Amino acid sequence: MALLGPDGAGKTTLAAAIAADFGLPVRIVYMGLWAMRDQRAIGRIPGFLVVARPFTIWRKSIVAEYHRAHGRLVIFDRYTYDALVPPRGRLLFLKRPYFWFLAHAAPAPTLDFLLDAPGELLFARSGEANAAKLERAGAAFRSLASRIPGLQVIDARQSPEAIRAQVVERIWGEYLAQGAVD
Repeated sequence: MALLGPDGAGKTTLAAAIAADFGLPVRIVYMGLWAMRDQRAIGRIPGFLVVARPFTIWRKSIVAEYHRAHGRLVIFDRYTYDALVPPRGRLLFLKRPYFWFLAHAAPAPTLDFLLDAPGELLFARSGEANAAKLERAGAAFRSLASRIPGLQVIDARQSPEAIRAQVVERIWGEYLAQGAVD
């Protein structure tokens, strides 16, 4: 399953809460595309991250499939679908095909959730950027509902406990629908 949304939506908090008390083994895989956590000196070479990003996606997808094959629920904190958010800035003619490639570089998760909240709340939670920018980011993520089949929008204004309960109920519903749980 993948958790999508702008900064401050509660993706990491939700993933940790589900992992803490789901009842079955859970693994969280961070699939953020833009702030690659394992950047070293080589990552500062111009163009390196552009080339490395697909390989990072594929590596993390293989890790996720390993965990799924061993009966674990895999929660993606962010996903390649972040690349479906319309690009901005310079070099759009290069960004559009590259972002499309990134968005489709990994298999689609079984469940996709978008945590949606107003920009003011996102800013209060994250302290990043500003409320207006986060509101625009939220609108860009909401636009993905028409592009990602089955994307489930969750009102992230709710308490973390209410959000967790709602998402866990849907996860178990999917397990039951697939016959994975008797």
